[in-house]
Amino acid sequence: MKITLKREFDGKYYIGSIAGIPGCYVQSESSMQIPLLMKNASSIFIKSFRDKNQTITNEDEKPIFNLKIRFEQISTSQIKNLLKSRNYYVEYQDRSSLLMVNSNFPFNRVHLPQTDDLSPLIIQKLIGRENTIFVRPQNKNRKSRFVI
Repeated sequence: MKITLKREFDGKYYIGSIAGIPGCYVQSESSMQIPLLMKNASSIFIKSFRDKNQTITNEDEKPIFNLKIRFEQISTSQIKNLLKSRNYYVEYQDRSSLLMVNSNFPFNRVHLPQTDDLSPLIIQKLIGRENTIFVRPQNKNRKSRFVI
């Protein structure tokens, strides 16, 4: 299991993914937690494939959405609602993980960490770098918002 570890441009979070398992992401403020989080996430992800007797597709990661987005902060629940509007359903959810599967293309899965502040790097993986604009918050007291 080859874990890819990236640090966010502002240094707030570390992002983990696994080569050969597209759509499986974790995030943490500590790089030391990423291997454990990836182990848990990958076991959830792989179990989902095994339960349905499917093989994991190891294609290059491609964005899931074809839309443009501008955001300050996005929570996992906001992305969950966006995924639901694109025919994804929740297959697994606990306090730290969310696994969603596309009902039209059941090989398409996304594993995300449960958080109120999803990393811009994960958003870019879901939507595509050219379609995302991260807006630094001017006022820390403002509510979270994103625009499609």
